[in-house]
Amino acid sequence: MTSDPSSWPDPARSGVPANPEQDGYHWLQSRKRNCAPYPALWKAGKGWVWVRAPYLSAPDTAFRYRYLGPCFAASEVAAREAAAAEAMRTKVQAEEQALARVRAEAWREGMEGAAGIADAIMQQAATCAREPDLIPNIRREYLAQSRGAEDVRDAIRARMAEENVR
Repeated sequence: MTSDPSSWPDPARSGVPANPEQDGYHWLQSRKRNCAPYPALWKAGKGWVWVRAPYLSAPDTAFRYRYLGPCFAASEVAAREAAAAEAMRTKVQAEEQALARVRAEAWREGMEGAAGIADAIMQQAATCAREPDLIPNIRREYLAQSRGAEDVRDAIRARMAEENVR
């Protein structure tokens, strides 16, 4: 069994936990097989405090245990959970705003496309009006469509103008 410095926060200081200047509990796991992690107490300036031995040096601890991380108090866990929930809310709001922008842009593009279609119908109607050799019924039908298309085009443009004002 050998020391694995990579499991400790600072590999150059194996056996020393994160924030060694503060007293606190940290999760350690024995290097033996099938051992569950457990909290161990670190006393700043003294080292690890054990039930069976008053203190165990940092190198001895690094040799016998893997460092898993600090034990968090209930208030720290609650604060982390609240921060994670707030981050998720912020992310969801940003995604909702982005989706609303995409929807608005798609709607505007759709309205512009409809206005373009109305303009094309108007041009066709004007062409038909200029050509007297077309069958009168077709000409009347195109003119009727052009009047309807003009109304639609004007309504679409008015609605687009309202949306741009907002």
